[in-house]
Amino acid sequence: MNAGEKDELLAILKLIEIQQKGKLFDGSLIESLKFGNNECRKNLTSIDLNKASTMTDLELSNLTNQCGVRKAPSGAKADVYVNEIGYSIKSNRMAPPALVNHTSRPGFENVCKIVNQDIKILDSLIEDYWIKRKAGIIKEDIKNSDPNSPFYNSLEYFRPILNYYLFKGTGSRQSLFTAQKILAFSNPINELTWEIYDEKNALDLFWDKLIFSLRAKKGMPSGYPNNMTSKALITKPSVDKWTEFINDNYRGALHIRSSR
Repeated sequence: MNAGEKDELLAILKLIEIQQKGKLFDGSLIESLKFGNNECRKNLTSIDLNKASTMTDLELSNLTNQCGVRKAPSGAKADVYVNEIGYSIKSNRMAPPALVNHTSRPGFENVCKIVNQDIKILDSLIEDYWIKRKAGIIKEDIKNSDPNSPFYNSLEYFRPILNYYLFKGTGSRQSLFTAQKILAFSNPINELTWEIYDEKNALDLFWDKLIFSLRAKKGMPSGYPNNMTSKALITKPSVDKWTEFINDNYRGALHIRSSR
């Protein structure tokens, strides 16, 4: 498992410990812990979290299996449900998280319809991105901390769009296991480093650190532009609106991630 996956398991073990000790989490006692539709096993012996943090992958997997912990189902936004509230777990000490993995315009078009945002505003921001990139003002990756970022002044426009990607689903579908909150930390077994965010303030955590880029290959339709399937060709006019041929490739998949 990678470091982020290990931190996720350690944080869940910490939640089990909090439940066992009858301590408060997010203002309430933990009555239930679920992973998708699977309930965590209760009345376990105490867990030495410091020892768990130094376990091998196999040892940690065996321990979490004994606790009834299950990996979040494919496409899930919630890693764990605490008292029926879905929490997405994010470790701040690992690789900076992606808010939106490479997604071409049709995906954003779908999301904008769901959250009732005008995609033409995003079209204008993408157009500004390409003008500045072609002029050499910005490179493929543009940080929101850069005054030349076309996106920085559009926080409230992006809030419902990125909240959807953070809590609800992807450009192609809504998750069956949505999240309502984010549990973020720099140390998974130290509650003092834990912070909890919801749709009202989650984007504020990332906004100044966001990096926007328009990329090739990932997120672009297979065979674009001349060898697409008949089904994919239906979306081509939408894909075209964001796509430019630059550096020997067609680039039109928007990727949004956080820097440290």
